[in-house]
Amino acid sequence: MADEHPVFEPGPSAHGPDCTLGDGGGLCARCAGFQPGHELSTKHGAYAVVGLQDEAREVAERIREVVPVVSPADEVAIEGLAVVTVRIRRAAAAIQQVDETADTPLLAYVGETGQTLDRLRADLRRWLALSLRFADALGLTPTSRARLGLDLARGKSLLDEYVEHTYGRDVVDGGEVVDA
Repeated sequence: MADEHPVFEPGPSAHGPDCTLGDGGGLCARCAGFQPGHELSTKHGAYAVVGLQDEAREVAERIREVVPVVSPADEVAIEGLAVVTVRIRRAAAAIQQVDETADTPLLAYVGETGQTLDRLRADLRRWLALSLRFADALGLTPTSRARLGLDLARGKSLLDEYVEHTYGRDVVDGGEVVDA
């Protein structure tokens, strides 16, 4: 009885030593393997990793300047927000470019072009939601600043109670201890 599912033996994964399919007529990446500094897997736009870290570093510096109370523990959220912000900018720029070059406004959302950009639009929505969560965690939204204010007010109230309990009622609103 013949085997219905033949087993394929792995063959060579290279064209051979005489390959001339690579740049300049040399060995291709399949034959020579990926060499240091290659750019074969480089992506562009919102999914690019090239240049992402440099741009994200600059954005992170600007974020640190506006975080109400920053500490080393905030670095993960700051760097996350910076990376997501760069991706949002790139995705929005790509979508804007397609919108501006489309013959009709609807063309960017239907047909082949629309289908091509569906994933990018979905990712953009997710990145926007993620950026809002990072911003909220860092106290960069009105709601989170209000919560932070309430937390600070609660903290001051607890501190006032502690000072009063420890040092007596000789405390005024300004937080200064006065002689009885």
